[in-house]
Amino acid sequence: MTNYTDKERKLIAEQQYKDLKTNKKVNVKGIGTIGYVSKVVNDKKTGEQAYIITDGNPKVQKPEEVNHVTVMFQGSLGVDKTL
Repeated sequence: MTNYTDKERKLIAEQQYKDLKTNKKVNVKGIGTIGYVSKVVNDKKTGEQAYIITDGNPKVQKPEEVNHVTVMFQGSLGVDKTL
């Protein structure tokens, strides 16, 4: 497991507000690649928005080969944005 500084954690957290795409690398300036987007959650009904990041490319990596998962949630959206 990688130990990140508070600054690095902030840089990683900022990625949740970008338009990430499934199967694409997540690169963080100053850190490098932290993983690949395995799943994008965008539930219009509840407003939940999240990215599931895994340690390997989901196109070729089997689920049993995943060793590290990061879930990034976006902050809440107002009702005017979810309806």
